[in-house]
Amino acid sequence: MSRTGGNPGGPGGGRGFAGPSRDGLPILGDFKMAELPRRGPLMVLQLSGRLDGRAAQLLQQRCTEIRAQGVRQLALDLGKITFLASSGLGVFLAETEEFKEAGGTLHLVGASAVVSSVVNLLNVGRFLALVPTLDDVMTAKETR
Repeated sequence: MSRTGGNPGGPGGGRGFAGPSRDGLPILGDFKMAELPRRGPLMVLQLSGRLDGRAAQLLQQRCTEIRAQGVRQLALDLGKITFLASSGLGVFLAETEEFKEAGGTLHLVGASAVVSSVVNLLNVGRFLALVPTLDDVMTAKETR
């Protein structure tokens, strides 16, 4: 059965994409990553929209780039995430380990209700550094 306009996820598709990014990967229309001002050694990425499979790939790629730059403390602001696929949760878990092995920490900050419900449902919170606010991250770092 054919649909006018093609399948967004398949050949000839492309709806939902805003065009290619600087690395040639498509930018998802709903998912965004924005780097916020640093707080000392802490780099902060604010995520918003749907963290689905393609967005998870982009997030993992960005985390790899950040670690390669020598950043050891990364906070992901999750307050504006409206959907979390298992692949997005997988990135949180994998990157938590990657940052730990590099001598750092991946902080998951201000989880939206969507993120919190997935984390609680799958009982993986004990493996993640979930914190309510960026101030809590900074306070915890000062007490170490």
